[in-house]
Amino acid sequence: MSYGLPLRVAKRMLVALSATMFATLAMADFQSGIEAFKRNEFVQAEREWTAAALAGDVRALYQLGVMLLHGKRIRQDASRAQVLFQDAASRGSSDAVYALYVAAAGDGRLRLSELARLLETAAERGSIRAGIDLASPRLPMFRFGSAGIQAEDDYSTRYVAALDDSRIRLSEALVILEEGAYRGSRPAASHLDAIRAFHFSPRVSRLAVEQEGWAPIGFDTMAPASSTRGAAIYQQVCTVCHETGVAGAPRRADRDRWKSLESKGLETLTKNAIRGIGAHPPNGVSFDFPDSDIRDAVHYMLGRD
Repeated sequence: MSYGLPLRVAKRMLVALSATMFATLAMADFQSGIEAFKRNEFVQAEREWTAAALAGDVRALYQLGVMLLHGKRIRQDASRAQVLFQDAASRGSSDAVYALYVAAAGDGRLRLSELARLLETAAERGSIRAGIDLASPRLPMFRFGSAGIQAEDDYSTRYVAALDDSRIRLSEALVILEEGAYRGSRPAASHLDAIRAFHFSPRVSRLAVEQEGWAPIGFDTMAPASSTRGAAIYQQVCTVCHETGVAGAPRRADRDRWKSLESKGLETLTKNAIRGIGAHPPNGVSFDFPDSDIRDAVHYMLGRD
């Protein structure tokens, strides 16, 4: 009589134990990479994340892709970054799908409906940034981009009706305008141009690895804050979220909330807006403006003169 485990059971236990060990090692390497990055030890961070990625950590694949994209003290290589993003996306990473969207928005090769599908996939997997980007084209004030073009033909009317129907995806609504442009509708083509420039612009080109990784912000060299300038920047960039409270953003009219935020100080709030925090993407995903303009917009939202 044998009191040993059956061979098939022993094999299953060994596989499960090995998987647990690899997962534990990957977690340790990933966290070590985060700590190294915070210390600006980018080469060490790359080593740690490479080890974690080899052990199957999808987050590490994404972080390596971002490092390669920006050249964080390692050789910049956008092509390799794309390969890593595609690999991580195939394994379920919402951040990687969003990164693929950012790259596609920059090179202009995909149709708007295809870009929207990437955003929809990222949002379905839990990307808050993708959810925000999908929400803004549906707001009445931004439906045709910053140009403020009004609906002028059947295609435009059908597009607006589709936006008003929550059951219809943004990608499906954009197909209406693309069909119109293909069939020679000038209003549809103009609308597509305005939407691409305002919502799917190449300016959406920077992804955050960790907040501490960005270059220092030169507050000491900035001119005094201006609420007048801040109001203008707010209207161009910030209203999408801060007028409506999308994803928990503090509404500008909510003075009690801004009063509590003011205790953090203008400099800290500006750093958070520039580098990204929580659901707030870096620079509000608008990189046409210098840091001083973002500071002025925060100054304005705080209600300062």
